[in-house]
Amino acid sequence: MNNALKLNPQPSLYSYDRTNKLPTDYDSIFEPLFYHPKNDKKNAFFYIKADEAIFPYTDKTTNTTKFAKQTRHNINDLETVLLQYKGMSGITATANRFNGRSRKGDDLICSIMFYCDADIYKIESKKNLTKEEVIAEILDHCEANTIPYPNIINYSGGGYYLKWLFLTECTKYQLSGTAYMRVEEAIIRLFADFGADNGAKDITRILRLPGTLNPKIDRTDRLCETIFYNDVRYTMDELRYAFDKFQEPEKIKIPKPKKQPLEIVTPKSKLEGVYKKREPSKRPKVTKSNMQLAKDRFDDLKTLIQLRNGNVLHSRMLFLFWLLNFKALCGATNFVEFERDALKIAISLNFESSEWSLDDLCTLERKVIRHNRGYATIKKQNGEHFKFSNLYTPKNETLINTFSITDDEQAHLKTIISPEEKQRRRAQKRRDLGMKPQLGEATSQPWIALGISRRTYYNRKKAGCL
Repeated sequence: MNNALKLNPQPSLYSYDRTNKLPTDYDSIFEPLFYHPKNDKKNAFFYIKADEAIFPYTDKTTNTTKFAKQTRHNINDLETVLLQYKGMSGITATANRFNGRSRKGDDLICSIMFYCDADIYKIESKKNLTKEEVIAEILDHCEANTIPYPNIINYSGGGYYLKWLFLTECTKYQLSGTAYMRVEEAIIRLFADFGADNGAKDITRILRLPGTLNPKIDRTDRLCETIFYNDVRYTMDELRYAFDKFQEPEKIKIPKPKKQPLEIVTPKSKLEGVYKKREPSKRPKVTKSNMQLAKDRFDDLKTLIQLRNGNVLHSRMLFLFWLLNFKALCGATNFVEFERDALKIAISLNFESSEWSLDDLCTLERKVIRHNRGYATIKKQNGEHFKFSNLYTPKNETLINTFSITDDEQAHLKTIISPEEKQRRRAQKRRDLGMKPQLGEATSQPWIALGISRRTYYNRKKAGCL
């Protein structure tokens, strides 16, 4: 095998053996042992999270026993501890490995897989397929796009998890969180027809643990289980190469040069007029206040629910979280009314009390308390200090991706819109004022079709060469 093939694996190198290599009488609760074998690292941990606070711990301040939603286990103890979670409801686990301080990107030890959370139940043409039919369609899709088969396919109780395991683990210095997410975005694009969840792409993601029950689909407990295993693994670089062609090209914004107006200055002496540039205007851009922007975003999310006819069953927690965040940011609620407003919004989203808990919003509640007490993050930019709220102030792109907002839906929203929708509205406003649309070469840009620059095009046209 030559070096080119090692760096750029060709489709012929991928194994397309459809044999399901799950061991006989396999117990799905031991699925993590496929990618978390025992090792010599004493600080390698695997995090478990539950829907309710069930894990006991001792509060060192009060010396009392309390309960948490998350716990951790050393990789070397997994084979023993996994059995205690068998058959439990609402249990999720980390896909990658951490050092035990926390489940954050900074505490990641190594990444060991790429994954896809495929919510097939959201796809009308596929939601009634059997598990065997889903496996066949996934493998067909991989072959058609010349990518490796996933090593593991789990039925999550509603959708499916696809996992591509690395041949060798990768530290965060070999594969950063940003690079990891870019590969995940390519996988989401590739499996969009299978309901790939656009919100599941970070390196610290937790996924439902096989061998446990999923209580969130149709409000009934369904068993999460491993249904396919393939032991042919590839290196992280080979997998990145396989998915690279499905990445969306990065948009490079070239700033338009500003034309500086010229001012004629007549000197006292009888000299020829001297041209000099004016001082650029220091007037700040006219933008909405933070409170008004938060109010408009709150209204946009309410509008989005109406546009979807209230059919937000699988994203109710996201709507509840962000509606509360923006309501607090615009001053319409505070930490005293936080619980009451949370219950009110939950009822409007058809949430039952057994399906969510205020503990799910504890982080947001702490931020609301700090926000109401006047705390702010101080940041220095260009020599000046600015105060930023402790609450969340996401970009439009983040909200559009989180809620999978379509172009048609954006047309009905105030502020949660893409740059393209913003430009469309600006152009429409100009037309409403009576301005004629541009139909000249500046719009058609014929130099692009000729493969030359704009300046070259006009120079040739002036010389009569075009």
